[in-house]
Amino acid sequence: MAATVNTPVTIQNMTSSYVTITSHVLTAFDLWEQAETLTRKNKEFFAQLGTNVCTLALNSSLVDLVRYTRQGFQQLQELTKTP
Repeated sequence: MAATVNTPVTIQNMTSSYVTITSHVLTAFDLWEQAETLTRKNKEFFAQLGTNVCTLALNSSLVDLVRYTRQGFQQLQELTKTP
C-alpha cells in the first residue's frame, strides 16, 4: 500500500507559482546571454546605438527599452537605405 501525503492547496499554488517564475527568470537570463553574443558580433552598431540613446541593463526601464528599440530600428532602416 502506497503512502500519500496531503498538502494544502495554497502550498501547491505557491509551489507552482515558484516554478513558473523561476522558469521565466532562467529564460530571461538565457535570452540576455544570446543578446550579449549578438552584441559582441556587432560591436560597432551597438556602440553607436548606445551613444545615440542609452546602454541597456537588466534593470533598465520599459521606457528605456522602447527608446533603444526605436532607435535601433531607425538605424537599421538607415543602413538598408545606404547603397
